[in-house]
Amino acid sequence: MHMSWQGRLLTWIFRLQHTFSRTDGEVDLVKERTELDKLGSMFRTSTAIHCEKEHAGGVPAEWITTPDSVAHRVVLYLHGGSFVSGSITSHRALAANIAHAAKARALVIDYRLAPEHPFPAALDDALAAYSWLSTHHAAPDRVTIAGDSAGGGLAVALLIKLRDLGMPLPAAAVCLSPMTDHTYSGETWKTNARADIVIYPKKERVFTRMYLGGYDPHEPLVSPHYADLAGLPPLFIQ
Repeated sequence: MHMSWQGRLLTWIFRLQHTFSRTDGEVDLVKERTELDKLGSMFRTSTAIHCEKEHAGGVPAEWITTPDSVAHRVVLYLHGGSFVSGSITSHRALAANIAHAAKARALVIDYRLAPEHPFPAALDDALAAYSWLSTHHAAPDRVTIAGDSAGGGLAVALLIKLRDLGMPLPAAAVCLSPMTDHTYSGETWKTNARADIVIYPKKERVFTRMYLGGYDPHEPLVSPHYADLAGLPPLFIQ
């Protein structure tokens, strides 16, 4: 498989971080958040974009539009970052490129982060933003929810919450490497630990404790792996 120079550079950066990062599970949240924002700034959008600050139901957000965006077609984007880091800044380029490919507008939200704001703060913010969006800017069947890593798991949790509340559901959801099981029951947490250049299992467990704030990790809205997914709109998972 051919890898672009950008891909090779990113792989080199991740491997370098992996080599010199602490492995004892201790974390520096300021460093984690700053580095993820810096990493996001390395990426470029595939077309010109226009960004506009917004407050989506009280949640800080940003509209991203491209020359091909259709106003009534919206991607609600939920960023990754293990629920303790990540922001509009870190994921602006990714959300913009998805919006460009979908010929849609993207609404990226800065949901509250743990440990300052543990579960269910992020889910509450996602619900508030979706409710605002589907009331004021796009019919639910014109909205797709998308997210990566923690944001991918949050996207599924949001669908479950909407279904259980009897609220209108979006057209679909797209989950990129979603975090769906905070019990870490999957065998690949062990088998892939040495090969993975992005995820550090010991640190992730620390992040999970920060996010849970005392909740049971088997709670379906925390770990959608344990949820009943009946009645949800189509899910595309990579």
